[in-house]
Amino acid sequence: MNQAEELIEIVYSSYNGNLKVIKDEYGYNIISNKIIQSGLVIRKIWESVLIKIKNRAPEIKQALILGLGAGSVLQVLLELWPNILISGIEIDPVMINLGKKYYKLDTLLNLKIINTSAFEWIGNPGSNIFDIVLVDLFLKRNPRKILLESRFIERINNITTGKGIIIFNFLYHTKKDKKYVNGFSTKIKKIFPKIQPSRAESNYMFMCFK
Repeated sequence: MNQAEELIEIVYSSYNGNLKVIKDEYGYNIISNKIIQSGLVIRKIWESVLIKIKNRAPEIKQALILGLGAGSVLQVLLELWPNILISGIEIDPVMINLGKKYYKLDTLLNLKIINTSAFEWIGNPGSNIFDIVLVDLFLKRNPRKILLESRFIERINNITTGKGIIIFNFLYHTKKDKKYVNGFSTKIKKIFPKIQPSRAESNYMFMCFK
């Protein structure tokens, strides 16, 4: 940490290991395994992509986040689409509690938090249909292997509207990251008619259009 940073607390999560809450001049950051999980950097990464989506789809009403974390992306969604209704799926209750404590998730009337596995939820989503789905699924720093399974991607595709948009987020820093992203790219080209990749910081995102 530099002099402008302050360690607020460390909490243990069975899913994410030790989670450090660091405060700097811009607000709170949540860090696990030296990777920023929530904070301004994550917000900026999502903002760079969602602004492009706003120009294409100005009237998004229903959003799904698979891997809500502590909710850094929420303010971006609400600023771009003020009346949007958001369902956030997050398996880690510790991360949810940190989101409520430091990012005031429990004050957002547009947000419904569901504490469960994204993989279990997507298998039984009920009658929910979404205009946009954000997929941000990691175990510590690693993307979940099920993302390479066509059946999982197709289930996400099935719960989006006819003009629905799905955004997949990956780290893109190590050789292992890049190998995974290349494999995922090959997989989704067989499913979506239009894919627009986007680099942001050390992340790589795929914007998929039906």
